[in-house]
Amino acid sequence: MARVHAPSWVGPGLVVLFVIPLLVYGAYSIGDRWYQNYLLTQQEEAIRAEVMRLREENLRLQRQSGDKFPLAITLGDLAQLRVLQGRHEDARELAAEGVLVCHEVGDVRGTAWCMASLAAAHAASDQPGRAARLWGVSDELLASIGAFLPPNYQGIRDRYFDDAKRA
Repeated sequence: MARVHAPSWVGPGLVVLFVIPLLVYGAYSIGDRWYQNYLLTQQEEAIRAEVMRLREENLRLQRQSGDKFPLAITLGDLAQLRVLQGRHEDARELAAEGVLVCHEVGDVRGTAWCMASLAAAHAASDQPGRAARLWGVSDELLASIGAFLPPNYQGIRDRYFDDAKRA
């Protein structure tokens, strides 16, 4: 008889989607706001951890697939997340790899986006001069093809751009 294996997300998914909300509802029904907040914070942390695990798995699968176009996009997006997490060295490595992969496949827009990720990583780690130069190159590449930064990239750029501009 063949054994059926549940997907790896079933255990954590069950907790995140059903158990924690049930506890939150219980806290809400008795009016304990502190406990509600605590449980919601725990749920948010569990969701964040699961999202990061899935992103790491996605990156691993993209590398295995050999399809470089989606790999480059994944690298740039993950670099942006690493900047927000304060993991600037990881962000620089991911973004630099993304620039190389995009250049290899001839993706000018992706190259510019990954350069923007690299710039954000440098800006966040107190290297505003380098960040300003990288954002300048990113802007020139985007202008050359009539493209723009996606909103999530623009938001991170807005956070650090003034300091880089003064450098």
